[in-house]
Amino acid sequence: MTIQPLTPNVPHRAYWMPDLEWGRALWHAHTPYCYARWCEEYDDVMGIGGYVKHGDSALLDLLYIHPDETGRGYGTALLHDLLAHADSEGIATVVAHVPPALVPWLQRHGFAPHGETLRCTGGRFLQATLDEVEPMEPQHLLGVLHLDRRATGEDRRTWLMEHSYLGSVYNERGRIRGFVLPLLRDALIVADAPEVGLELQRWVFPVQEHLLIPATNSAALQHLHERGYISTVDTVRLVRGTVPDYKGELVYGFA
Repeated sequence: MTIQPLTPNVPHRAYWMPDLEWGRALWHAHTPYCYARWCEEYDDVMGIGGYVKHGDSALLDLLYIHPDETGRGYGTALLHDLLAHADSEGIATVVAHVPPALVPWLQRHGFAPHGETLRCTGGRFLQATLDEVEPMEPQHLLGVLHLDRRATGEDRRTWLMEHSYLGSVYNERGRIRGFVLPLLRDALIVADAPEVGLELQRWVFPVQEHLLIPATNSAALQHLHERGYISTVDTVRLVRGTVPDYKGELVYGFA
């Protein structure tokens, strides 16, 4: 077994990866602020892993093992490599969002659970009506970054700026009270109050059937349940190292 830097040709050889993970692996291979690796055995791709660096924190964003090769240590070897490199870069916090079944495994590697994310789908949304929502422009960026850091406790500016195309903001007389980045995974929505976050959700539902919501955002979940949406556990949030000041009540759509 050898672990090597992920290059763009490797995901094409991982025929067993789902389309979503394949595209994410390719993005990691092309993105300079990611650290991505792959595990090789007898010229075959056994696993691919990577993290997104956000200043002094990181998102463990990719860890996928050949489904016929689980339990043989490939995932553990990849994870050890990723975490060792994160430590060498002085990264104090590593965040992961994984299915509940993977929680015990990550706990054995120093992660601790910090809440669930729910998938909400199947209801009927209200139409967006407020004029305060407008296309994101360069002059809105500082407000967007400040609000995201307030919600997550992390400096994710590079990631957000890359995915700002087609973004919208809730601009109340020059004050950015919320934003939505519809092209950042399952759509990222951050807002400082329920009336703002719920309005921004209505800009996503016409083109997307679901949203991911932190279980601690009771205002969003209550409204969606009243509209007939059903929520199920999608992932568990885990943290290794310094725990950021995460405020899930400000997150109305999780990327």
